[in-house]
Amino acid sequence: MAVLVSYGPYTTLDATTGALAATTFGTRAITIAIAKVSYFGPLGILSVFLKGMLCNWLVCLALFLSLAADDVIGKMVGVWFPTMAFVVSGFEHGVANMYFIPAGIITNMIANGSANPTILNWGTMWTNNIIWSTLGNIVGGAVFMAVIYYYCYRTEICALYKTT
Repeated sequence: MAVLVSYGPYTTLDATTGALAATTFGTRAITIAIAKVSYFGPLGILSVFLKGMLCNWLVCLALFLSLAADDVIGKMVGVWFPTMAFVVSGFEHGVANMYFIPAGIITNMIANGSANPTILNWGTMWTNNIIWSTLGNIVGGAVFMAVIYYYCYRTEICALYKTT
């Protein structure tokens, strides 16, 4: 998907030079990717980890709200608001970043590396974002939703499965 988008709406043929150049969308993709790999040092890692935790808490909340709703409108509203909250808050989701960062890297390579390749590359994608945001996503989903949900509803869950 990232390759298709990078060669599609993110780049255009420059009429003067005949080379591929980043469009406004492509420039924005590069900017987003640079921001997502600009976590350095222990505080940067902690920041992306905590943003990953908060992100997946909201994603799991969206899932639980959609499962709790009885009609389609309720399911849409239940999914929309938590998802919108994590996107506008700038939280980090490992799976979503597996699209955003490669799209920025590929578009940057196509546009003759206009951004700093020492910051935006495949290594920093993994070491500065994907690993830590995914770990944060796992902790956020497991602790904030699964464990708390089980604690709040353990008697009902145990009665449902006839366990103690």
